[in-house]
Amino acid sequence: MSYKRSRNQISDKRRTVINLRDGYICRYCGCRIDKSKEQMVALYRKHGIDETVIQFLSFWLRNYEDRVIKDSKMEWHMDHIKPISLGGFDWPLNLTLACEACNLEKSANIVDVKIPLWQHLFGIYLMVKLGDGLKIGDFL
Repeated sequence: MSYKRSRNQISDKRRTVINLRDGYICRYCGCRIDKSKEQMVALYRKHGIDETVIQFLSFWLRNYEDRVIKDSKMEWHMDHIKPISLGGFDWPLNLTLACEACNLEKSANIVDVKIPLWQHLFGIYLMVKLGDGLKIGDFL
């Protein structure tokens, strides 16, 4: 008997958390969505992010506009770092933003992705701030 886990729909709140945590930047190639640094800061403010956190993020976004912008018609994907088919889950620590090209190239493979600790902590902060239905497994 084989066990196949079904793919759950990722909630809009969880997508928002991952998009904000990753700064709308593809984790694999580093390209970004067509937004300016100022638009990103405004987006963080819109979601009620504290000014102290925004100041830290502004430092992280200092070279944001130097990144390559992908085609504005391209789709962005919520990617499972460890694919569902290989036992991955929909936890925020296993989700990242990927441009369509990178996600399709990655397919159901595991790619070594380094998400800095501060971004994991920022993701937890966002889940609490935006009310993402926290579960203990989200942090493991």
